[in-house]
Order: sequence, then structure tokens, then C-alpha cells
Amino acid sequence: MTQLTTKRDERKDQLEDVAAEVERLEEKLDERSEKVDELQELEADLEFAKWVRENVRNAGPKMREVITDRIGTRANAVFRSIRGRDAEQLEWTADYDIIVHDADVRKSFSTLSGGEKMAAALAVRLAILEQLSSLGVAFLDEPTANLDEQKKTNLVGQLESLDAFDQLAVISHDSTFESMTDYSVKIEKPEQTSEVVSD
Repeated sequence: MTQLTTKRDERKDQLEDVAAEVERLEEKLDERSEKVDELQELEADLEFAKWVRENVRNAGPKMREVITDRIGTRANAVFRSIRGRDAEQLEWTADYDIIVHDADVRKSFSTLSGGEKMAAALAVRLAILEQLSSLGVAFLDEPTANLDEQKKTNLVGQLESLDAFDQLAVISHDSTFESMTDYSVKIEKPEQTSEVVSD
């Protein structure tokens, strides 16, 4: 009887050991299943990231084209307003060149007159600031250089109609902008030293 009891106890211990091992293996199986699910989620995330990266890469040139076109359209409107000539059109190309079309004549930026260059450069700069900057501030240094009186007046009118800028700072040697300023500082240089004469 003692021998049978001992064998039974051994078998019982073995059975408990096997049951414990089965439980441990089932836990490992559950962990493995969780890891497999996690791996599948990570692989799906990786595939999505690759898809996003590829589409963003492919969209880059199209986005540049859309933004360039939008800036070009706005620059053309500003340029035509400054110049006051309906026959002239400004084109801002995809490679960021400035072309002026005057009736049937196509002129590159390097062949423009001083006044045309100033108006074209100002138009593109204002359009870029208007479209891409969220600051609402623009600085213009001598924007009326090479412009005749009518084009200076047109420029002031165009600047007054811009609503993209909360503040516009202009440095100029002429009084063109006095009609639109809230605040001005006049500096003179009578004897080699700059002096503020009014503010």
C-alpha cells in the first residue's frame, strides 16, 4: 500500500508539474499572440508611414506649382496696379524667374527698365509676403526708386488696399507715403551726422 501511495503521490506531483508547465506555456502563447498583434499593428503603421511619405514626396512639386501659381497671379495683379497698364502682364515662373509680357513682347527681368524692375520685384515680394507670411508685417526699402509720379501714386494705392499686413514699414527719400502713414520719422544729414528732425 505504501508503494502505491508513493507512486500515486509521485504521479500527482508530476501531474501538478505538467499542469504548471501547461499553464506557463499557455501564458507564453498569450504573450506571443499579443506580440504578433503588436507586430502586425507596427507593420500596418510602417506601411501607412511609407504611403504618407511617398504621397508627400509626390505632392511636393504639385504644391510648389500651386503656391507659385497663386503668388504669380497675385503678383501680376499688384504689378498691373502699380504700372497702370492693362497691356502688361507679369509672369512668375516655376523656376522663380520674372517675365513681363507687353502686348506681344516677352521681356526677361534682366531686360526690363529700372521702373519695370522695381514694380515687378515689389509685386512679387508683396505677393510672397501676403501668401506665405503669417506675421502681417512688411518692410520696404526705397520702393519708389525708378518709378515716375503716377506709378508712385499707383503703388501707394496698391499698398493701401492690401489687407494682409497689419504693419507696413517704408524707408524712402521722397514723401510719397506721407498720405498713408500713421507715424513717420524724418531724418536729415546736414553735416555728416544723421539727425531726427521730426517724429
